[in-house]
Amino acid sequence: MALNGGPDYKFNEAISIVVNCETQVEINHYWNKFAEEGQEGKCG
Repeated sequence: MALNGGPDYKFNEAISIVVNCETQVEINHYWNKFAEEGQEGKCG
């Protein structure tokens, strides 16, 4: 689900993404892909 908050609420790091995984290997795969071109923050 995605919501458009209009011009007052721009896309930023204050979002949550949920990916259901069954193994640590799968978790590591997605973690590495999400962090690949970004920068990890304090909460993840």
